[in-house]
Amino acid sequence: MSRVADLSGPRFQVQGDQGAYLIEGLDGQEQALSDGVRPDEPVYGVASEETWGMLSVGGSVSRFRTLDGDYPAFYVGLAASILRDEPLPVSAEAALRTLQVIENIYDTVPVRRIDRR
Repeated sequence: MSRVADLSGPRFQVQGDQGAYLIEGLDGQEQALSDGVRPDEPVYGVASEETWGMLSVGGSVSRFRTLDGDYPAFYVGLAASILRDEPLPVSAEAALRTLQVIENIYDTVPVRRIDRR
């Protein structure tokens, strides 16, 4: 995924041997912030049906409800960790595992390069 790619594709895509899940466009929170919606408003981060992901399993494709986002909860947790020594909202181990998955993908999937000449 990338917001700076010359040829951007799906925002988020997972392909497996039994199905796939794909999301186009921005996260509901990003769109809400762009539209001037404040995080304390009830509609903030609520994914509208047209932005839900597409789930494909066994040749059947359907919309799959995207979970509502909550960026503010992350920052509340981060502040609690800094100010009150509470656990981080994302552990160092979880962050490391995520990076390992990304590195494994790059190690096993050939990357296509676009010749710009």
